[in-house]
Amino acid sequence: MKLILKHLALAAMIGLALIPLGGSKDSQAASQPYVRSTTPTLFFHGWGSSARAEEQMTNYARRHGVTKTIVQADVSAAGKVTWHGTIKAGAINPIIEVNLQNNKSVTGREADLAGAYAKSSNYVKAVVTAMQKRYGFTTMNLVGHSMGNLQIAYYLATNANDPHLPRLVHQVSIAGHYNGLVGEADTEQINLLGPHHRPSTFCQSTKGSWGCATVFQHPRKY
Repeated sequence: MKLILKHLALAAMIGLALIPLGGSKDSQAASQPYVRSTTPTLFFHGWGSSARAEEQMTNYARRHGVTKTIVQADVSAAGKVTWHGTIKAGAINPIIEVNLQNNKSVTGREADLAGAYAKSSNYVKAVVTAMQKRYGFTTMNLVGHSMGNLQIAYYLATNANDPHLPRLVHQVSIAGHYNGLVGEADTEQINLLGPHHRPSTFCQSTKGSWGCATVFQHPRKY
């Protein structure tokens, strides 16, 4: 499982198809080409977690020469971003590990669960805008794990087409619960309809994130 997560995360940075699994992980990683890009990749951890959960994936990328630059963006409960480390101009495939101090911002007991996730996605925007202000990046890759994926989805639903914000290039979702959580009301009755697999109904946690689907159907270009 750890190897799978590493390869999924690398896919966002190298801009290629997923690296085949099996065999020696060291020999495979060394033989795979990757795109040399200055676009940063941001990692968002899951519920109750921290940037430490991202370190195994990010350090794997550094060990195999994909990047030499890993920094951390620490986000306070109020949304203030504090940087640890610096991305030098022209750095190749820089990585930003996001650490949310309020790592349980959605409890699942909210009356308006979609609203809670929408509010929680402000942490994503806080990091993106702070990154843009500090470094001037106009593109980005996003990697999310578990609840980090819904924070990203709600951010994209509201902000993906804003020309004043960095454009999404690649996204990797690890354990994204887009069809609800086990035990969440009505999730077992959801069917996927039409060519874009629109859900027949939305569970409370994801109903406000469907707008992000247009990001992939009609990506922003410039």
